[in-house]
Amino acid sequence: MAIDRLAAAVAALGAHLELEQRDAVARPPAPDSFDVIVVRHFLDRSLIPHLRDALRPGGLIYYQTFLKENCDDAGPRNPDYRLGANELLRLFAGLHIIYYREEGRVGRNGEGFRDEAMLIAQRRES
Repeated sequence: MAIDRLAAAVAALGAHLELEQRDAVARPPAPDSFDVIVVRHFLDRSLIPHLRDALRPGGLIYYQTFLKENCDDAGPRNPDYRLGANELLRLFAGLHIIYYREEGRVGRNGEGFRDEAMLIAQRRES
């Protein structure tokens, strides 16, 4: 499991990192409880406010998931589990956007980063 590999790598460096894997829909994170949140290939819009609130001041979120506009069959078939154009930016409004990427059908459709949106955002100090 990826979290076990990460824990082993951190331990090998002699560093300390608290890792947690959970069903965040069933048990949303508490406010001001995380420095870093990583979400990949998952979308439940009702969870987004909990994720924003769970970041401590200075905390970062990395979010990557599939777009409705797509070039191939990767990802969920149900459009409810895919993002609309620039939707990820709207979902994380209020956070400082550090990085955003959404290419969809721009350029050579069969190559590179396609069919997904990726965001890194920070909760700024109050």
